[in-house]
Amino acid sequence: DRPCHQALQINFLILWHNPNGCADLQVPGEDHISSWHLKGIKHVVWRNHLQMCWGLSPSLAVYMAIRLNNPRLVERELSRLVTLSPLSVAHIPEALQYLTNSRALINDNRELVHTLVWAPASAVVALAFFSRQFPPHPITAQYAVRVLRNCSINSLLFFVPQIVQALRHDMLDYMMQLIKDIANKSQILAHQLIYNMRTNMFLDEEMLCKDGPQRRQACLEALSRIELQQGCYIPTNPEAMVIAIDNKSGTPMQSAAKAPYLAMFRLRHCGIAELEKLATSVFTDTDSSGLNPCALAEEIWQGAIFKVGDDVRQDMLALQVINIFQNVFRQVGLDLHMFPYRVVATGPGVSLITRGQGVTGLPKIDNTQSGVIECIPDAKSRDQLGRITDIDMYEYFITKYGDETSRGFKVSNKSFIDMMSRYITFLCHQIKFYTGIFQMELLILLI
Repeated sequence: DRPCHQALQINFLILWHNPNGCADLQVPGEDHISSWHLKGIKHVVWRNHLQMCWGLSPSLAVYMAIRLNNPRLVERELSRLVTLSPLSVAHIPEALQYLTNSRALINDNRELVHTLVWAPASAVVALAFFSRQFPPHPITAQYAVRVLRNCSINSLLFFVPQIVQALRHDMLDYMMQLIKDIANKSQILAHQLIYNMRTNMFLDEEMLCKDGPQRRQACLEALSRIELQQGCYIPTNPEAMVIAIDNKSGTPMQSAAKAPYLAMFRLRHCGIAELEKLATSVFTDTDSSGLNPCALAEEIWQGAIFKVGDDVRQDMLALQVINIFQNVFRQVGLDLHMFPYRVVATGPGVSLITRGQGVTGLPKIDNTQSGVIECIPDAKSRDQLGRITDIDMYEYFITKYGDETSRGFKVSNKSFIDMMSRYITFLCHQIKFYTGIFQMELLILLI
């Protein structure tokens, strides 16, 4: 049994030493390690090891299971130990999975009551209790609500789609009450929740008729009629106040039977909390002169694409995944910067500029899905490049930066390759993503 332990640790070291499997970096005898690992360990040996670790330190036993990637035998024995003495590891969020497994929830084990005092886990774990992954249970629902209630507004904004979907599995109305409470704490969060709920009122955009040309003209006319009021913001940029609109910037975008258009806004970054204070003062007609410490904050022009007749919920999910992997890359110190721009599904046929407790902006066009997409600053889409010149990307790089031997071409080519490598993430399905430089389908590699 000891060689199996050694093989597991050696495999970890070999992966770090030779991640690409280069022949000149192989360790002598490396071929024998797999055969050691395949021998496996008997259940009684796993049980003895875990019991010994638990006797030394319950925390050691929990993290040992995580290190070994939770083999089924380890998980079963550790669940038994945690159930016998849950308070020994109640300070470890990762240990909760061994107490609140599906069998314990179905059987309504009396030890589940300790979940109410368990250390807070991540928002992802909390939301999982309102999904098909776990049977519904009042104790896990209360724990999940406690975790989410203590999350920051920014974290809750990121998980708005999952919070709304959790209502499908909210048999006891815990999530419904949580949504009411957090909406009362932040108007901007309330807006995002409303957008997502309205969006999910319809199954898909194919249920309704499409009228592209009329919708496009209606969008352009609506932009010219907007009168900017103090305290407005774009749904994709809730931390910045709109101080000006370029009414001449309305540009219809190409899309099959859709009517997206681009508009430019002058934004002043002041933060979510300050924006809410300012918007509330405007709505209640109170003096806001002392409520805006960000009067001298940075101002930028920000573009936004308003889509009507297009369901952007898949875009939101894909960009959430990209955002998560960017955080992972940052935590482990990898120099792989990604740009997960923001997308908000605003509901059926509504693309809005929002103010405080009221909403002002584009009128309702029809009952198809709609949303707002943040534009990446100082960038051009592949469609825009095609409008400028009828050449491919390689010829565009040569025209823009010089021939292959020039410094400009080499620098831009390296930047392009670096950018592509950042989006090769560890997923096993195909997603569609858009950047300010190009639009393409990327087959994500499973590593």
